[in-house]
Amino acid sequence: MVNYAQRFAGATVITLLLIISIVGAAFWINNTFPATVNPEKIQANLTVTGIEIESTIYRGENLNVQIQINVSAQTHFDYALFSFQRSSRISHYWALINQTFQKGNFSVDAKITPGIYNSSADQFFALSDGSYTLVSMNYTFSVNHVKVTKTFQISRTVSVIPYPIFNRLKTSTWQITGTGFNSTVIASDGTITFPSGIGTATATTVSNFTAATHLTLTLPKGLSGLLTVGNISKSISGGNETVNVAAIDEMQTITMTVDTETNSSEINITVVLETKKRVLLVVVANDRWDTNFPSSHTIIEEVNQYFQYWFNLTFKVILDIPIVYNGSTALPELFEFAKKELGNELKLSNNQWSHARGRRIGNLGADIMMINTNKTMSNYGMVIGDSMGGYNMLANAGGSLNANGFRLAPEWADNLFQHELSHVFGAPDRRTGIDLPSVMTKSETLQELTQDLNAGTLWLTLNTWLPEDIKTMATQLKFYDNFQG
Repeated sequence: MVNYAQRFAGATVITLLLIISIVGAAFWINNTFPATVNPEKIQANLTVTGIEIESTIYRGENLNVQIQINVSAQTHFDYALFSFQRSSRISHYWALINQTFQKGNFSVDAKITPGIYNSSADQFFALSDGSYTLVSMNYTFSVNHVKVTKTFQISRTVSVIPYPIFNRLKTSTWQITGTGFNSTVIASDGTITFPSGIGTATATTVSNFTAATHLTLTLPKGLSGLLTVGNISKSISGGNETVNVAAIDEMQTITMTVDTETNSSEINITVVLETKKRVLLVVVANDRWDTNFPSSHTIIEEVNQYFQYWFNLTFKVILDIPIVYNGSTALPELFEFAKKELGNELKLSNNQWSHARGRRIGNLGADIMMINTNKTMSNYGMVIGDSMGGYNMLANAGGSLNANGFRLAPEWADNLFQHELSHVFGAPDRRTGIDLPSVMTKSETLQELTQDLNAGTLWLTLNTWLPEDIKTMATQLKFYDNFQG
């Protein structure tokens, strides 16, 4: 006999299970696959209503962009792709936004670093000097995982200018003494006024010399005297006098002694203690360097403190391009490979890096190329140049065959970077046992390296330069003030 009650109960359970399965499957599908949303219906969810950008920035600064948006319903702003033009070259900069907005009006900040390059389809250039056009912005947003891209036309000009020269003695206070005269005088635009008829007069002030490279005086014709700065003394006479003060550190007394007896009127001497911030833009060719070492960006930030302190010089990594080098251990071969590899990737002039002294037009705004390889090479690093100094390209390696394959300790990477960058500005290699310890004083063999390491004088653990090398490097900075070639 059929038990209809049981059959009904069983059918009910099966039906319920089926309903639960269908609901569960629908829930799974809904959460696994993007919801069916018509992109045309969400076009109005996010609209750019305006763009604010800086019209002028200093070389090496980031370009700050403020995007004004209107949101009609909850929307995720994914990213923006900015299109730039310099002459006939067009390139792009990708900026991650990654913010969710509810309904309303908002301002979104984007930061554009100087290296304008997004993919191998672009024609690279750096925001370096001159005028650039920010043409447009493609912006992408999403609703329920469905992405929509819209375009906002901009057509704004951005000018990039060098930092101005700053005179640290522009409003300095001087103590002037002479026959029957003793007074405090404040320089007006760097000009010190000596009254007439006070005989042999002395003017004294104190200034901070950090990052200053030159002291320039303009004196009347026929005037002579003596200038003393720190441990430097120099005879001065009418006209312009320039003193290299790159090796002078921190607060120092400046003393000028001049003979005013032959002058019937007051004497004006203009004094300029020149300091100028320089930012050099670095492109990195990265041969798996990050496998064992901190990123090039991180190491450069460490090294910058020393160059900023002495020269007011900052290096800024604007691109880090992966390369794969499978050639020999000879560093010159790596140089040739990287010059062409990056030249092709970035579409530089003649499809290769312009390897010479100073800033080269063919490198399209980039100043220095740094090759970083994790491989053990013939040496820890190399810069190629001539008798005047190095060129605008350097290499750093993870180990040196010249030191019996001794690998570079990660904590020494900043010292190696500092050493090779110093070569770019003419600082020579020095030798353990001959020269005083410094970041340039190398131990050539594994035995010397071990001895220096035990003595605490290993160049890969030092950050100091010798005074003569500081002077040399200061004179080479001029090659990076203007484009050449």
